[in-house]
Amino acid sequence: NQLELTDDQIKLILKLSKKLKIKPFFSVLDIKSFKRLKKYNLDLIKIPSTISEDANFLKFIRNNYNGEIVVSTGMTNHNYL
Repeated sequence: NQLELTDDQIKLILKLSKKLKIKPFFSVLDIKSFKRLKKYNLDLIKIPSTISEDANFLKFIRNNYNGEIVVSTGMTNHNYL
């Protein structure tokens, strides 16, 4: 919880992203965080490599999100890729 952004911080990032004409995205590490971010109707989310091998989490995202997804693989091994 100490690393999570507040709603005010998220809104500020979205506002600045719109002003700068860049596509904002956030890393989603768990279902609770995903549900919280979903209300912002983001076009893109990122799954960090620390959770990218969790099949149940990936299935949940697949079944509950229609936008683009970036899956980080930086902390995975060659067999996973």
